[in-house]
Amino acid sequence: MRAPLVVLVILTVAAWASGQSETAAPADNLHFRSALAFEQKGETDKAIHEYQEAIKESPNHADSHYNLARLLAAKKDYDGAITQYREALRIAPDDPDFHNNLGLALKNKGDLDAAANEYREALRFDPKQADAHTNLANLFFQRKDLKSAVAEYRAAIQADPSRAASHMNLGSALDDSGETDAAIVEYKESIRLDPDNAEAHYNLGISLAKKRDGQGALSELRASENLDPDWATPHIWLVTLLMKSDPRGALDECRIADRLTHDLKLHDLCENLAAKVK
Repeated sequence: MRAPLVVLVILTVAAWASGQSETAAPADNLHFRSALAFEQKGETDKAIHEYQEAIKESPNHADSHYNLARLLAAKKDYDGAITQYREALRIAPDDPDFHNNLGLALKNKGDLDAAANEYREALRFDPKQADAHTNLANLFFQRKDLKSAVAEYRAAIQADPSRAASHMNLGSALDDSGETDAAIVEYKESIRLDPDNAEAHYNLGISLAKKRDGQGALSELRASENLDPDWATPHIWLVTLLMKSDPRGALDECRIADRLTHDLKLHDLCENLAAKVK
């Protein structure tokens, strides 16, 4: 099963910062306006340079520090991003987005305790911030603290029930906790909100297989492989499910997975299946 966090990091990238900080951008700070324009065009390096120039001109403009930090984080310069997020917080210490994104940068640096503290600070200033709940839940999930992860994923859903990823993540935490029935409910809700998510269909298929719902599992795994044909794992699971009832179908799935993974053990399994089918 894929780690849930994936989708969750994308959700925490802030939108364009305008009017977020307590200190407004001076009207004549052309560097800040130029940086925004470059960023909108995808010219990241030019935007970074302009934010740096904007900070030289207006060192107490929090949004310049914040936007620069976001771009540095996107380039995996986490040390630089952390420095700029902290500068933004020096100016606007009660901004939950600043705390949340600083937490992400710290997490990417491997400082999980400091990251958790920043997520909690974000929630202190905005208890309904879904991103911070999700990021904190991801840390708990990573640390195998499933009870706390479930609680935070539920809080994220309460803050924003429309996020399909939150339901899928909660399903994963519930599934790992042994609460398969509850996980199935969450996976189905995730699929209702985002029918084209291959991972949600895959997770639902595995949970249905645990409940010995073979037809349901087959249907969801096939939906998953149709949505993401280059993902080998659903094909591998279909080999297992079809082995007895449809050896030819199992062999077809095995060959697809073999082609995608080039795994020697899987290749040997395919050869053994082929010998039996003949």
